[in-house]
Amino acid sequence: MTKPSIVFCDGLWADSSCFSKLIIPLQAEGYECVAAHYGLNSTAEDVALTKATIGRVSSPVILVGHSYGGSVITGAGTDDRVVGLVYICALAPDADETSQTQQSNFPRTAVFSHIDVKDGRIWLLPDGIDNALLSACQFESELLLRSYGQLSLPFDSRLSGVYSDRHVGPWALFEKS
Repeated sequence: MTKPSIVFCDGLWADSSCFSKLIIPLQAEGYECVAAHYGLNSTAEDVALTKATIGRVSSPVILVGHSYGGSVITGAGTDDRVVGLVYICALAPDADETSQTQQSNFPRTAVFSHIDVKDGRIWLLPDGIDNALLSACQFESELLLRSYGQLSLPFDSRLSGVYSDRHVGPWALFEKS
């Protein structure tokens, strides 16, 4: 049986390098793995770039999303080559939800006390790196995170009604905080 390819989708204020410690051992076991690169300009654009990444690996494909990456894999999961969705502490919006509406059902996380909404984007302030994100980062991630300066993402994360119907059997890993 052919092993599925795996496409990783990162969360906000991260990039595809955050999966490097997973990709290398999976490749050693014979999996074709790649992390999608997207610009956080809009969720629809991030979904399109993830679908383009799916086209760069062999089928079948499993999509893995962390945090905001869950919204991305939900949209990209409509691709016929996708056979599974894996949500790691991730958003999994339904067709009538956005990332924001889904998050509004849960207590606000510390990072959202360190943002500025301006010019249609959410900006992570420098004190957010120290006070909210570094508690979960390892040293090499800290260096990468600090190199970005103020990070931003789009405030509107609607997928325009294009969602996976979850025919591909989602799996989830939750974090207890």
